[in-house]
Amino acid sequence: MAHPSPLAPHDAFADAITGTYATPDGGAGPVDVVEMCGPLELEYGALRKGAIVLDCPHRAVIEVSGADAIEFLDRMFTQRLRDLAPGE
Repeated sequence: MAHPSPLAPHDAFADAITGTYATPDGGAGPVDVVEMCGPLELEYGALRKGAIVLDCPHRAVIEVSGADAIEFLDRMFTQRLRDLAPGE
């Protein structure tokens, strides 16, 4: 069974348009996924000139916890995470 996206509260804040996604075999869904967060031209511009977050909760949601979580994630991503405060 698919889990809701951890970004769902932010999606609601951004007035995101969501749709229900389910795999043909019913194995991963149904789960709400973001289809659009605003005008397509602005989303495309953000992709070309900066960065975007592509939320795919129907694929996988990984939760990392414990004393070494930040150190582990700091090694997995190109951005330094240990300098971020909780919730950033």
